[in-house]
Amino acid sequence: MGIMEKSPRTLASYAALLKELQTNFRVSDLSFAKKTGAVIKYIEGLPKAFATKKLYYAMLVSMLRDLPKGRTKLIRQAEEIYRAKMVEYNTKLSEKAAEQTMSEREKEIYLEWPEILKAWEKLGQEKDKYLEDYVLLSCYVLSPPLRADWSPVRVTSCMADASGNTLVVDPSGMVLVLQEYKTAKQYGRVNITIPPGLEDVIDEWLKINTSGWLFYKYGAPRSEKWLGTRLIAIMERLTGKRAGINIFRHSYITHMRAGEKSLSESAKLASSMCHSIGMSHLYRRL
Repeated sequence: MGIMEKSPRTLASYAALLKELQTNFRVSDLSFAKKTGAVIKYIEGLPKAFATKKLYYAMLVSMLRDLPKGRTKLIRQAEEIYRAKMVEYNTKLSEKAAEQTMSEREKEIYLEWPEILKAWEKLGQEKDKYLEDYVLLSCYVLSPPLRADWSPVRVTSCMADASGNTLVVDPSGMVLVLQEYKTAKQYGRVNITIPPGLEDVIDEWLKINTSGWLFYKYGAPRSEKWLGTRLIAIMERLTGKRAGINIFRHSYITHMRAGEKSLSESAKLASSMCHSIGMSHLYRRL
């Protein structure tokens, strides 16, 4: 998949990382990428997480692969070197994910799901003062937490008018139509029926907010970046921890699947019984 097929968020991340490398190597093009040893030394020396370092290499691979001209043998070799580093970090991330343990950073900001619910209840007592915050937090508590897909979201009363991410509100209820989200190419358009509790919260909000957007400022939609930053600020004020969307998603799934073994433990168990992890799940009795 070419760089132009990446999501806007990924493209923005790539642009920021490219600018950082260009600044460090004092060039305005991709010529620095041919100095693979120096580039790798720089990236590996950064106090960054595995996922971030992988992103540097993914950006370099995409940029070099999609060069319109000048793909010399040296450029192709550099691309393969960076691709190998990207694969290396993919492996590290997969192994870490299979362990299903928290990093030190995650431990600092992690909240159990009951703690998140308690924070939401606390905010509910202040909703006259923080109504927008209450609506936002409700979107992540009263429905399985999505990624940063709740903004920008257009509000309409007709399903036929749904474009991008849209909240359709009609007498039969509310439906969130997702068409622009991280895994849209895999799953396509998704219609999510809003549960009654969240529907009540949003209904109260829309009596005040008539902008045509679920979250807005001065008539314009709030951004995806605003959503992620605002959620962290809300949780920091309520709990003292900068818990964001990823923590919500991890906490919710951990709560819902409490007591299950980690993937690595499940793999060992399956191997000891000479069958697959999938078969192990089928053997379970709930």
